[in-house]
Amino acid sequence: MFALLANRTAVEQPILWLGLAGFGPAQRRALEAALARSSRLPQWRVCELPDADAWWVNGRNLRLLPNGNLYVSPGLPAEQSLEFSSREVRQHVAVWGPHSLPDNEQLATFDLASPAGIQAALLALDTSLRLERAQFVLGSHIVQRGVQLRHSIFHICRDGKFLAVLDFVRGKAGFAPDIHPVDVWDADWHRRPMGAGDAPDNFLSATIAELAWAYLRRTDRDLLPARYRSALLYLRQPPRVPLRLLRDSQLLVLRELACGPATMESLGRRTGLSAAGLVHDLSCLYYAGAITTTRSKASGGAGFESEAAVSGPSPLSSLLEDRDYGHLHDDFTAPALRLHPDAARQRIAAHSLN
Repeated sequence: MFALLANRTAVEQPILWLGLAGFGPAQRRALEAALARSSRLPQWRVCELPDADAWWVNGRNLRLLPNGNLYVSPGLPAEQSLEFSSREVRQHVAVWGPHSLPDNEQLATFDLASPAGIQAALLALDTSLRLERAQFVLGSHIVQRGVQLRHSIFHICRDGKFLAVLDFVRGKAGFAPDIHPVDVWDADWHRRPMGAGDAPDNFLSATIAELAWAYLRRTDRDLLPARYRSALLYLRQPPRVPLRLLRDSQLLVLRELACGPATMESLGRRTGLSAAGLVHDLSCLYYAGAITTTRSKASGGAGFESEAAVSGPSPLSSLLEDRDYGHLHDDFTAPALRLHPDAARQRIAAHSLN
């Protein structure tokens, strides 16, 4: 059995990202201040709508469209409208104030003007994001254990219940649809023989790279190696995660490096990103095998057209051997995802790993 520490007093909690839709400036400031005062764990922070794990929407600006979709009109001059339809998406939406939707539209409504209402809304969203939080826990073990997991297959179990299978040979993973993050923290990892990497038919599927990314995008830990702060950075290859998981800021960094190598300092000037934000984005891209400080491992040309020139192991080497990233070759503009009216809906719907 592969032992993992499960001291709950030291358990790292994820940062969950919240998008605000249809709120005016004063309302947004009040909601952001209320989040900052909240003592709830996991911690919630406000972000742009396409990057959000869940949304708070203003019921006064919410209406039902003839096609059955729900539409939220902007609350700020620079804000985009929001349109969504999938039931998976609706589970990650909390509504503030009165709305004109019919009774059969099962959206949770909360009084965000009161501390109790805000806490209730966050609790409901915490519950709806159970799978994302469980992926965060699995990803934290993957990133922190690194090479100890290489070329192995693990079954994760707790009290006789089979929770997940992680195949570091093929870069694949599967986990039970009712998996809970607390169970994962307390679980035992059993090393299994080759050929035991197939998950049961009812398990949800992901890749090892996606689980690592689920942790990296929701942690405050500084995981960027020191040399990446001063050395010349090169584009290496497409990140080994689907395009839908990348933030616009990460696409912007990749575009700049596709144009030519840069130091972190010069990337900050060229992109306008904050130092903390840039460190976080570079950490994600580093563990996804997309960037390097070694010139011989760099992509041979602009963009991602010279993937064959890439050599050497990735930061997590065989842990991230999933090869489903050719879609990044098609269109490498940034910021791209903010331009399409359905982008936010597609991003949040993608959290369901069906």
